Amino acid sequence: MPSLMVMASMAFAVVLIEADSTGYDRWLGQWPRLFGVGAENAHQMLSTLAGSMMTVMGITFSMTLLALVLASGQYTSRILRNFMRSRVTQETLRVIAIVPTFEDLLAEAFDQIRDNATGNVAIMAHMFGSIDTIASRTVSPSHLRALDEQLQWIAELADRSIEANHDRERLARRLTDVREALNAEPAVR
Repeated sequence: MPSLMVMASMAFAVVLIEADSTGYDRWLGQWPRLFGVGAENAHQMLSTLAGSMMTVMGITFSMTLLALVLASGQYTSRILRNFMRSRVTQETLRVIAIVPTFEDLLAEAFDQIRDNATGNVAIMAHMFGSIDTIASRTVSPSHLRALDEQLQWIAELADRSIEANHDRERLARRLTDVREALNAEPAVR
């Protein structure tokens, strides 16, 4: 059955690609809400799908743990130990338990803001301030590296998009302050 579903999906994809290449304008005019999706709407749709998938994974993981707890009351520890040693169980739990890291969440948040910050000094200054605040509350080297990477990308955006010299100087001073905070000893924080 799964093989048939995959084959049907592949055939459906080919049909949709052909339909797209032959009459996109006609279809767009006929059903604008269905096919008239831009990059922002596509991003929103993918974000919604990703959130839904995380919800399903969370529920699945919770139910698996619930089953283990209930089983532990009825079965010996040897059966549970064998269950947890099973390669299939371990791989399944690994897939279910994939969670975003600090670096992933940081990149997602700052990428979205940075995409809309071109030429806006206030937003860039607030982003520097946010990085400074986060850096003052973490001692993890990997977190600090991720913050420094975001800082560099914001600085590059400022160099490309800020035209006024006084704004560039203001951001450069703020950048220097934040870099010093990132490079400070953790004991000082």
